[in-house]
Amino acid sequence: MNRRVIPYARILSVGASVRLLVVGLALLVGGCAESGVTAQRPAPVEDEVVRQDYIGLSESQARDLAQSRDIPFRVVTRDGLGQMVTFDFVRGRINADIRDGVVVAYAVEGAKQRTPNLPTAVKTPN
Repeated sequence: MNRRVIPYARILSVGASVRLLVVGLALLVGGCAESGVTAQRPAPVEDEVVRQDYIGLSESQARDLAQSRDIPFRVVTRDGLGQMVTFDFVRGRINADIRDGVVVAYAVEGAKQRTPNLPTAVKTPN
């Protein structure tokens, strides 16, 4: 009589693995479900970086000004072409748009962005 006997140790290890997996998932879900915890956004940058206007400066002047204040500076677009940049977040870094060697726009990471004051359209009589 040749009978194949399934070892009980193998069956027990599968059962123990399943139980361990179920307990682990229950602990994971229970640990992640903390009530009353809210994510807080970091405060916007409120220093001279936001108030200092880089528009109209040449690229080298803007870079020198930022460097003198220990502020990271990078060019994100040059003459309408996007530059290769990293996707990391550096609070206070200046991301400049350059046209013909002059800063035409910039954004400060982590700061409330200002909208430029554009003149309103003038209606002409028909």
